[in-house]
Amino acid sequence: MLLLLKIAAAIVVFGLLIFIHETGHFLVAKLFGVRVLTYSFGFGRRLLGFEHGGTDYRLSAFPFGGYVRLWGADPFDLEDRDESPPPTARGQFALQDVSVWKRLAIYAAGPIANLVVPFFVFAVLLMAGEPQVASVIGTVVRGSPAAEVGLQPGDRVLSVAGAPVRTWGELVEAWEGARGAGGMLALSVARGERTLEVALPCPVGEDSGPSTSGLRADLPSTEVGVVHPDSPAGRAGLRTGDRLVAVGGTTVASWVEAEVLLRAAGEKVTLVWEREGVPGTGDLLADPTWVAESLARYFDDLPVERWGLETATLFVGQISPDSAAQVGGVQPGDLLLAIDGERLGSWNEVLAGVASTLQEEGEERSARPLALTLLRGSEPVTVALVPQVVRDTDALGRYRWRPLLGIAPQGSWADNPTVRVFYPPGQAVVRAASETVLLVRFTVTQIVRILTREVAPSDSLGGPVEIMRQATQAAERGLFDLARLLGMISISVGIFNLLPVPVLDGGNLLFYALEAVRGRPVSPLLRERAQIVGVMLLAAIMIFAFVNDFRRLFGG
Repeated sequence: MLLLLKIAAAIVVFGLLIFIHETGHFLVAKLFGVRVLTYSFGFGRRLLGFEHGGTDYRLSAFPFGGYVRLWGADPFDLEDRDESPPPTARGQFALQDVSVWKRLAIYAAGPIANLVVPFFVFAVLLMAGEPQVASVIGTVVRGSPAAEVGLQPGDRVLSVAGAPVRTWGELVEAWEGARGAGGMLALSVARGERTLEVALPCPVGEDSGPSTSGLRADLPSTEVGVVHPDSPAGRAGLRTGDRLVAVGGTTVASWVEAEVLLRAAGEKVTLVWEREGVPGTGDLLADPTWVAESLARYFDDLPVERWGLETATLFVGQISPDSAAQVGGVQPGDLLLAIDGERLGSWNEVLAGVASTLQEEGEERSARPLALTLLRGSEPVTVALVPQVVRDTDALGRYRWRPLLGIAPQGSWADNPTVRVFYPPGQAVVRAASETVLLVRFTVTQIVRILTREVAPSDSLGGPVEIMRQATQAAERGLFDLARLLGMISISVGIFNLLPVPVLDGGNLLFYALEAVRGRPVSPLLRERAQIVGVMLLAAIMIFAFVNDFRRLFGG
């Protein structure tokens, strides 16, 4: 049943995109009196439909697309034109009978609809109260400016340089607007019932932001790692990978919440946990004597020292075959303590420590060796590793060089706390316009980068399968995420259709623009040959997109 709902959500996304695009063509064609022969949802054989006003509204066999067929749109086949009503009757003009400017408007209407409708979607979402990630600190990087001024995971940022913030997005915006003002930022932070005023050293620069000062929204889940079998957690029967349900009678949803409660607990705390669906409970008695002298410098954090618990994201889960970690002897279950002597407090610090080993050697890249300190059993072990440098792509498809150890954390991440933000109509319209413009600019930039080979097409292009996959995931997260995804994909569809490929709207726009400039149509032979090339190019793109979709789907 759940699978059917996911598929239905994906089909709804496709259907709405088709409705938006094809209705743009349809309405403008009707406005100019051009006869619409067919308005089809899907391609292939007609399944059902009805005729009205000379238009066949139909549902076709293959729902991954759709089309509007205009009378006279194909210059090689004006079917039954002599027997049709005279072009003076409204709605009975052939496309070629109207001016070139009207033809340009008709073909531009579909992509423009795809670009304009998301603006209205975003505006409605903002006015209806969109759930957004709250401005709650999930991770504070050890040794960072944020850690040095005492900011802690779980703190809620109330304002940045006097600008009130509720969401992580607003926090980033306020940060960008205030950075460079003397290298310091004034933050107002809520911690429990208290409000703290903090002056945070802020690196000045174009790329500076919360992460460069050591603040991240990432929230480790309640999966825990037992640091030592003789620690209070080990004695109580906890195991690495157990998921905490409650600490001292308070339900927890992330390691941050659990850590705050463990810090505040007295000499005894009752934990409730879950192991493979089976509940467990036990009392932990504070006892730092389990920390041997060789471990003292690594366990100066109160919850770890007193209880022997750490986030499971610092424990090794999987190890890639033939990776630097496997060659160096790293084992699943090892606790990641330090890189080059610097204590690790989060998975982000692991990533940053490994990334810092990247070295440039002309056009090539290599990685310097690093010393990785692990806790295996009861004693720390230090191994020398040389990360393997690979060339892959980031989330935007841009090429990059990355040093890798070949390990994955055992723990996962929790959902961030959200806050529902209601925007008044004026502010919603402004923000919706700004977001639409940013998405249009981003999409155009990505297309240019693909054409100039700055990004990998294999990691940037997606087809119907990928859209369905993303739609089902968005549907699971809720209506707001699904609607936002619809807006983003609609913009991509609109811009893609404006590309000057003969079988796309952009190709027709190109032909009619040439006709407007030259004063006469492009020759039928040239147009026919261009369409053949366009069909082949579009088919190649679709095949490429389908291959990418299945590669992502099956982890190839």
